[in-house]
Amino acid sequence: MMKPQMKYSHPSSQVENEIAELQKKLNQRLEVPIEDMIPDYHKILLDLLPIPIFYKDTKGVYIGCNKAFEEFLGKSREQIIGKTVYDMAPFEIAQKYDEMDRRLFENPAEQTYEWKVVTRSGKSRDVIFKKAPIFNKNGTLLGLIGIVLNPKYSPKVESFANLHEIVSIEEQFKDLVITDPLTGLFNLKHFLELVEKEIPRSRRYKIPLSLILIEIDRFSQMTDRWGSSVSDQMVIEISRRLQQCARATDIMGRIGDGEFAMLAISCKLADAINLAQRLRKSVESEVFLQAAGNIPCTISIGVVELLDNDDLRSFYRRANTALAQAKQPGMDCVRANPAGESS
Repeated sequence: MMKPQMKYSHPSSQVENEIAELQKKLNQRLEVPIEDMIPDYHKILLDLLPIPIFYKDTKGVYIGCNKAFEEFLGKSREQIIGKTVYDMAPFEIAQKYDEMDRRLFENPAEQTYEWKVVTRSGKSRDVIFKKAPIFNKNGTLLGLIGIVLNPKYSPKVESFANLHEIVSIEEQFKDLVITDPLTGLFNLKHFLELVEKEIPRSRRYKIPLSLILIEIDRFSQMTDRWGSSVSDQMVIEISRRLQQCARATDIMGRIGDGEFAMLAISCKLADAINLAQRLRKSVESEVFLQAAGNIPCTISIGVVELLDNDDLRSFYRRANTALAQAKQPGMDCVRANPAGESS
């Protein structure tokens, strides 16, 4: 089945909007409650699950939960976040929670046990807790995730009881949010978030960083002539060729209908230009074989290296200026912007 073509506004204006939103979030980050820093897709997924789910940091402080957990305890999220088990339960019950959490942090592995909980009715009841450690990509222990099961009905919800399955579902949902559905590349929003993270890292470790913007020449005319099905296939094929030329450390995104972007890490301007030329030749070297016939295709590319005074906005603007120069009559070329000129 053909995947639907995604429609984009002009990439320059859309990038400006995304950059403005990212900067707004950056300015507000220290004033936002920790739970609000959890991505929206994460909150949506948690709230869809009918089983009480909670998160704690390594100090045993609640940092997140879903609606089912709120309803189970009869407390709002605001009454839970930032609290410990000793704030949420009688001391003799909370002691067991604390002990089991400490065991998990000392020996990070999935944990299952039966204990008591005080529900919204104020009565104590027996439940099953399943917990698992949470690590970041560097392997640092961040905290734990836990779910609460009714012993009587737990066999009926066994498909939800495996925490690894929950994490797997979450990862699949995350992929839908951060990637372009047609090519599988990062979408514009997530690509810019990654660029924003790499800029300070590049400066801290004195690693060169280059941005490459790529546009399919005459893409709108080809879509009008051949139709969206053919142009979709062309985008997919060009995406494949670009990825074949990319290095393992390069970050790629689709930022418009016929537009792509690549962040070349540890790559000086001269090397980025050579990489861009390889990208251009990979597209130019072969025609696209379609039922409608052979369709020649070329791309134009703008390249810049991060300067000392660049921020996300100026970094992108300079690359966009270089791309505009490459799109001048003739197209099918690479242009660089080494001097910091921007449109």
